[in-house]
Amino acid sequence: MWDRIAAHEFQGGDGGGLAARVMQVTGWEQPRAEAAIGEYRRFIYLLAIVKTARRVAPKDVDRVWQVHMGDEAAYGAFCAEVLKRQLPYRTGGTPRDRELTHNAYRREFGSAPPGRIWTDPNRIAYWAIAGMLAAGGVLGAGFGGSVWPGVIGVAMALFVLLMPKRAGQGGDDAAFWGIIAAGDFDGGDGGDGGD
Repeated sequence: MWDRIAAHEFQGGDGGGLAARVMQVTGWEQPRAEAAIGEYRRFIYLLAIVKTARRVAPKDVDRVWQVHMGDEAAYGAFCAEVLKRQLPYRTGGTPRDRELTHNAYRREFGSAPPGRIWTDPNRIAYWAIAGMLAAGGVLGAGFGGSVWPGVIGVAMALFVLLMPKRAGQGGDDAAFWGIIAAGDFDGGDGGDGGD
């Protein structure tokens, strides 16, 4: 299935390509539109290989999906000829759905999804932990009469915020942090293998 999706040329009923339509509708420059379409291909693959899991598209990919569906003939032909089934549009999803989508991406494509399009589903947790570390350090400095607890708290907060980005550049940051990695071990979310 991935070979069919990767090879598909997204031509519209009007003869124009999907990239041109995305740029026209969104006002994006060509590099952003093409990057979003590339990730749309990957997202559609993740969505198509399972029937039970709920996949959540990042904002730019969701926008490409909407534009693609706007050309009903082209979208219908893509579903029938390439995917061999209809994919109904779904939006929203829980934080857990986002985590499972990121896990599936890593599993299927062997790398973390690009951060410029796929936001980290645990960014709120990172900010909360960093905020607690910084606040604890500042309080410790205020009550302890020394500046060092504040310096250490802020340094640890920066470490928490910057480490996931750094870990994602060289490998699986989910395995390092253990936040996303927990729980998505094919428990009904491993896909049916596609074809």
